[in-house]
Amino acid sequence: MQPQSHAASRTWEIVIDGLATQTVVGIYDYERAPQPVVIDAVLRYRHPGQPQDIAECLDYHRYCQVLCAYLESQPGTGLVEQLAIDLLQLSFRRFPTLEQVDLTLFKPNAVEVARRVGVRVSWSRQDYQHWHDTRRADQGQPRAVAEQA
Repeated sequence: MQPQSHAASRTWEIVIDGLATQTVVGIYDYERAPQPVVIDAVLRYRHPGQPQDIAECLDYHRYCQVLCAYLESQPGTGLVEQLAIDLLQLSFRRFPTLEQVDLTLFKPNAVEVARRVGVRVSWSRQDYQHWHDTRRADQGQPRAVAEQA
């Protein structure tokens, strides 16, 4: 008889608060230049027990770098909702251990009388797979700009 493992699989959450960068997003002409965006996110992944090495974790430093590099280089997106979906798609494609992402994408300068305005969306890996399969069936390929990041 083999001994039972005391290390049950746990869900770990990485919290990213206020990741700030610049991107082109918006439907108005004056929004067609880089403007500030801020991201809050909760990244969930599973690991048995307590990770001992960065290779066993979801690397949040790399995650932030990937999102910032994408946002700073993407040519422009009309709707903040579409940009949030692009970021989720990129997240699940580049980080295979991700199980769920809660993402809030703010445009701090969108409305003068508000500190910031944004969208919040939550996707599981299953949601991503469904979206990916549906896009492939409907259009032949997912949105190319996020696929290349």
